[in-house]
Amino acid sequence: MGKMSPFERVFNAFVDGPVDRLPAFPMVCGLSRRLVGATHREYSTNAKVAANSLLEAQKEFNMDVIPLLIDLSVIAGDFGAKIRFPEENTPMVEEFLIRSVEDYEKLEAPKIPGARMKHQIETTKLIMEKVAEQVPFSILVEGPLLVLTQLAGAERVLKDIRREPKAVDTALKVVTEAIVEYLDCYPDGGGAGAICMDYLWGNRTIMSDADYRNLEGRYEPKIRQKILEKGYMYSIHNCGESPMLGIQIREYQCPFYSLATYPDRGENRSISKIVKEYSGDTMIVGSLDTQLFTFGTVEMVEKATRGFMGEVAKALIESGHKSKFVISTGCEISPSTETKLENVRAMMETINKYGPKIQEKIKGELGV
Repeated sequence: MGKMSPFERVFNAFVDGPVDRLPAFPMVCGLSRRLVGATHREYSTNAKVAANSLLEAQKEFNMDVIPLLIDLSVIAGDFGAKIRFPEENTPMVEEFLIRSVEDYEKLEAPKIPGARMKHQIETTKLIMEKVAEQVPFSILVEGPLLVLTQLAGAERVLKDIRREPKAVDTALKVVTEAIVEYLDCYPDGGGAGAICMDYLWGNRTIMSDADYRNLEGRYEPKIRQKILEKGYMYSIHNCGESPMLGIQIREYQCPFYSLATYPDRGENRSISKIVKEYSGDTMIVGSLDTQLFTFGTVEMVEKATRGFMGEVAKALIESGHKSKFVISTGCEISPSTETKLENVRAMMETINKYGPKIQEKIKGELGV
């Protein structure tokens, strides 16, 4: 089989068709600014810098998907939370907007799109102009509960879910309406990209299935409907230890699901188990350990990548699938200056070197 384009590779894998190797991409978002000599502050505030950084990362690392994430405080910042913009690290909420029960009930949506939303929308437009149906892209948007914890703090929100459920739900409704309006501001996706909702609080280490269904779950259909209306694939990211896979994959009818695995803790201990149980419902995206890229060596990354590829291949064969998987990292690779670019390069070079051989093995085992 000849070498495929990123778009061909991802599309064929999605329908479990023949591929030259499994699609792959490391989640290099803010880290990409180092390839163009920009600061993280510039990446977070200048759309041209952000777009050029991500496009350069796609070329430098031969990525099959462009992960379009600015940071997790985009929506909270436009609601009015005070954001700090470090020169060389991820922006973060410095002062919460919600400090009392009354603040939940008084929460009002800002004018949409706000400045931070506009930044991510403009970055998306610039990337779409450059890659137009050549390289898929995935825009990460914060889910309602994530936005609320950015506005009030995770500790307060998780306690108030029990103490003041009506107040929390009042704020969640306002946040959801704002998210839907924000999504409507994106250009039409034309089927070339995905919008990936970060629903990380759908996690059994945090709350029960019933509580989650009564919170974010009540508003998920409206968000999903808007994403599909805008011409994007619907995707979910959840890097929690014990994500609610049945709810978020099956009940939410999610065709792409990005997750992390934790070999030593949580329910997400084995990618093999997840592939076997859910590959008939979704295409799993994951999940090399992001810490490897900061604290590991090239040799460690190569070994971990080969081991992971072998585990995925075995699980696909046992599930009767040829290609329905995307090799990625479990979450964003740290944008810290301590993260080693050569480690990111080693991941993709290993996949390009051994991926075709592994794919031939899969086809041979399945007799196709």
